[in-house]
Amino acid sequence: MIDELPITELAANAERFPGPQLAMVVASITAGHTAGRLWQTDDLALLWDQGNNVFYLASTQPKPSVYAAFADLIAGPIRAAALSSGRVRFKVRALSVELEAALPRIFADLALKEWPELFLSYDQPEPPVAALPALADLRYALIDGALLARSELANMAALHEEIHWMWPSIDHFGQHGFGSVAIVDQQLICWCTAEYLSLRMCGIGITTAEPYERQGIATATAAQFVGACLKRGVRPFWECAAHNTASLRVAQKLGFTLVEQALFHYGYFLT
Repeated sequence: MIDELPITELAANAERFPGPQLAMVVASITAGHTAGRLWQTDDLALLWDQGNNVFYLASTQPKPSVYAAFADLIAGPIRAAALSSGRVRFKVRALSVELEAALPRIFADLALKEWPELFLSYDQPEPPVAALPALADLRYALIDGALLARSELANMAALHEEIHWMWPSIDHFGQHGFGSVAIVDQQLICWCTAEYLSLRMCGIGITTAEPYERQGIATATAAQFVGACLKRGVRPFWECAAHNTASLRVAQKLGFTLVEQALFHYGYFLT
């Protein structure tokens, strides 16, 4: 029998989800800044990070007899809940060799493809210094409630959408989250937001408007964000797909260093 635990019990089960990347995710869910759900049997646990629609499977000695029950859980209520919130694409990470081999059974009829990811950390005492892009009227601002209310700024709807995807609500982000934006005229051209935030850790979400890509704007905006993290005593982390060389290059320019590599898989909940 699979029991769903109150998410408040995640902290007591955190040792089942080891490593720096999962420590960041677990801390944010525990703090109430990322939605999550947790199921377990005596030997298998499933954590659903609903912010990025990621599933984590953990067990020391998994019993194949429970795989079918978890497959039914995923194909039934989990799939329905994910689709109702528009979360079609998902990722999954198995935390043991045995569970890795069992993924086709647990995610039955969902074609999974490998997705290696890199996890980097900024561990310098001072914020990075980035070259300022040569754009007229370029300025930077912190993301707070006042800025989020400025509906006249172009791309504000996209910023709201990104925050709402990861956070329980825009209001919750306004009270607890932070970020930095680059603005030209009356247009947001790049935004960097706190993801997976807790007292000591923070992930980075960053988007650049397509016409302004490859001009150093993402690097400069992220440098502003890292500075804001350090002022708050929060250690910033950078996560990207291993094949995303552009994102990795920005992180390395800023001084982030690799702390973990992990193999995820991705798939789609069919409607």
